[in-house]
Amino acid sequence: MIKVLNNLEDNRRKVKKPKDFAELLGVSLKTLQRWNREGTLKANRTPTNRRYYTYDQYLQFKGINIEKFCMKFNTTIVIVNNEELSP
Repeated sequence: MIKVLNNLEDNRRKVKKPKDFAELLGVSLKTLQRWNREGTLKANRTPTNRRYYTYDQYLQFKGINIEKFCMKFNTTIVIVNNEELSP
């Protein structure tokens, strides 16, 4: 279980380029761009105005709630100095 949680937290810290994020969602880049224009799934912007997405956006879009995930698997995510501990 710790490995799954470590991977989850590692993914939450990463940012995704639009092309990679579209692939993660299983949609085309054009669809992702359209969703951004329509406000369905807005991209974040870097200081140089490049688009990016986060894993938290992926979880939210898919309707995955971390708290419910923890309850379902009867575990807790605790982060101490960027390391996770399982009670």
